[in-house]
Amino acid sequence: MDANELIRNCNAKSAEELSSFEDQWVAWSEDGRTILASAPQLEALFQQIERKGLTRYVVDHLPPAGEDFLGGMSI
Repeated sequence: MDANELIRNCNAKSAEELSSFEDQWVAWSEDGRTILASAPQLEALFQQIERKGLTRYVVDHLPPAGEDFLGGMSI
């Protein structure tokens, strides 16, 4: 996995593209191009990941609209 590629591709997504995932936990593909699964709670996300048989992914939380994420905390 190339962390720089992951970050670059995640950041390239527009707010419109990510709007349906606001305040959700997501499993990104390792290259950050695709959201493979999403859920409002982390436990539910891992259930989806298991059901789909995913083995290579990156978990992230997308904050609600208007809320910024800075260094490990939402502001």
